[in-house]
Amino acid sequence: MPDLEVTISIVKVLNMPRTQATPEQKEEARRVIRQAAADVYNSVGPAGVSVRAIAKEAGVSVGTIYTYFGNLQGLMESLWSGPVQRYIDKLNVIAAEHKDPVKRIEALMRSYVDFARNNIEIYRGVFMFVRPLGQAVKDKTPAEEAAFASLAIEAIKEGQASNQITPGNPFEIAMMIWGSLHGCIALPHNFGRSEFGNTDPILERLIATTISSIQAY
Repeated sequence: MPDLEVTISIVKVLNMPRTQATPEQKEEARRVIRQAAADVYNSVGPAGVSVRAIAKEAGVSVGTIYTYFGNLQGLMESLWSGPVQRYIDKLNVIAAEHKDPVKRIEALMRSYVDFARNNIEIYRGVFMFVRPLGQAVKDKTPAEEAAFASLAIEAIKEGQASNQITPGNPFEIAMMIWGSLHGCIALPHNFGRSEFGNTDPILERLIATTISSIQAY
């Protein structure tokens, strides 16, 4: 926690009229609010995340949060946008590096697992966020447009064209791959009352089994 003088200074910046804040002060305000949002999320979980709780943690008014982020969804998405974009960039590099579609899919799967392992809090926020009942979802995008899915679908189509991957709906095959990976990663976190131990060997076997199941022999 920051000392009292720093906290008072930040609160003054956060609550001053927008016309009085410099670009640097606005960015610092966003940083403090984002940190407060992360602290609330980590402390009470998704069910306890609210604009009011975050405002209390940051020491600002509810209106200040709406001024800087528009709404709760905009604030929460801002926590993850940078790391997720870097992950998407990495996926695109991996896809470009592997010309063989089967090896490309395996590399994409391993990259997905690595991202979850190394960024579990971000993964929980982006892929495991449980939206409170009654909270509407705006501007849904098709699942096939998600970075992992779109790259997997492209590789599957190429593999089918070259007779390396079994026939079938590319979207459905990609969803099977994505869903199995996500389930194996998420289950120990969502079903916390059971001890799963080290899931790394399970993930390794899942990847090997999935690749074997989609290959055309």
